[in-house]
Amino acid sequence: MNYFPVIIPFVFGTVIGSFLNVVIYRLPKDLSLVQPRSFCPKCNASIPIYRNIPVLSFLLQGGRCVECKEKISFQYPLVEILTGVVWWWCFTHQPIYEAAIVSMVVSALIAVAWIDSRTFLIPLSLILFSLAVLGIGIILHVFSIQHVLWGVFVGVFCLSFIMGISYVISKRQGMGYGDLQLGLVLGIWLGPINMALTLFVASGLSLLVWIYISINKGFDKNRPLPFAPFLVIAAVFIYTVDFYSSSGLFLQFIW
Repeated sequence: MNYFPVIIPFVFGTVIGSFLNVVIYRLPKDLSLVQPRSFCPKCNASIPIYRNIPVLSFLLQGGRCVECKEKISFQYPLVEILTGVVWWWCFTHQPIYEAAIVSMVVSALIAVAWIDSRTFLIPLSLILFSLAVLGIGIILHVFSIQHVLWGVFVGVFCLSFIMGISYVISKRQGMGYGDLQLGLVLGIWLGPINMALTLFVASGLSLLVWIYISINKGFDKNRPLPFAPFLVIAAVFIYTVDFYSSSGLFLQFIW
């Protein structure tokens, strides 16, 4: 068996994941993504290229910075592995144009989820990047116009409705406009039915997590909970299940 075509997408994906770690750390701090070169966030020591090999460097260094010996967050290899798996799966299961579009969009979504989980912010630059990639997908006929329009309706307008209901019940803004922008991206990618399922699964997951936190830390109706991670996890889950479903999750609806 020739493993070369399988390994290349994974390795390339881990390199993309390494860059995503830079994005996750620097974008919320409004730092340049290009300069300076990679550095340890604990001691600011510059990291040479030979110590910046995705996943492998973390393992060889025992998960610690060579200079200051402080622990390196497990986020770094985890993001690299996740992104590697995404690129491997896309390029071994889909036509090349669709694989390129989906892998780039999901990579951006990983960064969105991670940043929102830490800062409660969704960077507009990642949304615009995702929309640009999806726009190319529309031009290349990866997504049909009907698929996109109905997906946008569910992703934006239905999410706005949920946002309004949440405000009426809790008297506070439970979701932000960044979530609506993310809904736009997901709607274009997933289409209407899968987007609706994504909203349902994401809402259920967030509710379960909120209940778990409330049990352990006490009830607080004003406790903030980032919604983007749940949307991203639900979207990838629904997309994957739909791919492997012989009849499709939406019972042969054609959009």
